[in-house]
Amino acid sequence: MATVGNVGTYLYDSYTWTSSNTQDLVDFIANIDPDETPLTVVLGRTRSRSTIHQWQTDTLAAIDTAGLVEGADFELDTLTAPVRVINQCQLFGKDIAVSEDQRMENPAGFGDAMTYQLEKGTKETMRNIEATLMVDGSPTTGASGTARVMKTLDDFITTTRYTGASYTGVVGDATHAGVFNANDVNRILNDIWDQGGKTDLIVMDGAYKRQFSAMSSPNTRNILAEAKKVVVGVDVYDSDFGLIPIQLNRYSPQSANTASASANATDVSGRVWFLQRSLVRLAWFRPLGFRPMGTRGDSTAGQIRASLTLEVANQKGLGVFTGVNNKSATT
Repeated sequence: MATVGNVGTYLYDSYTWTSSNTQDLVDFIANIDPDETPLTVVLGRTRSRSTIHQWQTDTLAAIDTAGLVEGADFELDTLTAPVRVINQCQLFGKDIAVSEDQRMENPAGFGDAMTYQLEKGTKETMRNIEATLMVDGSPTTGASGTARVMKTLDDFITTTRYTGASYTGVVGDATHAGVFNANDVNRILNDIWDQGGKTDLIVMDGAYKRQFSAMSSPNTRNILAEAKKVVVGVDVYDSDFGLIPIQLNRYSPQSANTASASANATDVSGRVWFLQRSLVRLAWFRPLGFRPMGTRGDSTAGQIRASLTLEVANQKGLGVFTGVNNKSATT
């Protein structure tokens, strides 16, 4: 079939006359980047009245079953004083500005460009707070020109802390070092309980959630035929120490290891957290807010700010698996 030639003088086809054609731009913006902050949502809140937040911990004396002698003279028992714990508030936020011309435009997918950037910046700030709670950071009280950085869960939890070298994935199988199993989980729950804690939340990312589900896969599961589904996940762990919800959290640190052999398990950043929510709170010095700065040159500007810190009432009630391998014993 012969190709149709030029129509008239101007070659009126859609390839050449792009500057004359109106654009077909869909009136929405697709952004699937995660913005949920599940740990921040479930933790308690309190107020910090200073950038340096302080609280106290104490312990009871060891149990004494010997009894006292009748008529014995006064003899002062050994007494202990509370211990002060300190954390510094960290400042979070975003600086945003939009030109006046852009604010006069008619963009697709949103109305006012400044409002859109404010909404996005708020989500980004809350996501940064969530990730900071679990990061292996470098806390500092800060100085002129140096930001304050809070202590995180990883900094506080020192008593009940298991390292990846002690996990075997399958009992007696040393080729899966760094992969936890039911014995590991029950052991850390027991150790936390011995210290006086009661775990009521386990937090982990997706790779470790699969390990948690895999470690219970040999169990028999009765499913009604009409349900037409197979249940392989575990969302609540029924332990000897009670029913414990499992929180899937994108920002809980994950190892980069993809091989489970101990020789390849060099990344020790993976974490699984065992928390008692009544012992962990966010202490807000400045609540999340927006401060308009008016016009800066030919732009409208403003700042999103929040200042807070992590309060761990007593770290003995918490626990953590460190150095968890990013590969299940079954994969």
